[in-house]
Amino acid sequence: MPRWNKVLGRRLLERWYDYTPDSWQPDTVRKAVILCPKSVGDGMAIYPIIRALQARHVDWLCVVASHRNAPVFETLKSEGAEVQIVPRDRDYKAVKTLARNLRARHGSIDLCVDATGHATSPGIYFVGKLKARMNLTYSAYNMQAFADFDQPITYDTSLPTRWSKLIEKVGLGSVEGRFELPIPANIDQEVHQWASELGPYVLFNLDGGAYGYCS
Repeated sequence: MPRWNKVLGRRLLERWYDYTPDSWQPDTVRKAVILCPKSVGDGMAIYPIIRALQARHVDWLCVVASHRNAPVFETLKSEGAEVQIVPRDRDYKAVKTLARNLRARHGSIDLCVDATGHATSPGIYFVGKLKARMNLTYSAYNMQAFADFDQPITYDTSLPTRWSKLIEKVGLGSVEGRFELPIPANIDQEVHQWASELGPYVLFNLDGGAYGYCS
């Protein structure tokens, strides 16, 4: 499909699912949803916004994940957060159904954060069906449903830093921009018990080619 057709199709989707949100009022956020049905790295990168919302002691926090990155959010369940899974971000029917179900269960949701990384059709569908009072993203949508803030930094900056800068800019808090990969306590204990029998050892990261010394 020619690029201009894709752009036109995206604009039509945005126009169809767009709506007028409330004015930006971060102090009124009590119920929040974060959309991130992507890969593991994308999930690790959105912890700044998760930690900022937790620090505000919101009443309800939900992360919409994929099967690929859901384990990254497993420990959040013990912290009171809800994790919902869609098979994949291009499963548009599942994305829209989940948004409708969340709205039916929780009524008016204060904040929806689109953390898909760039303007996407799943993001448009989810935001349009959830109809949260406010929406936030650093991506380049053409929808008035999203709070209108300038890009916090250039795209050559790490994802967690982008979120950290944006969060501070919009008044949601000040958190460190870093990746997180929380490990459930039972897994951590199991690995520690196994590793303690080895004594000092060398750990290789075969994916990145770097190695480190662990004791």
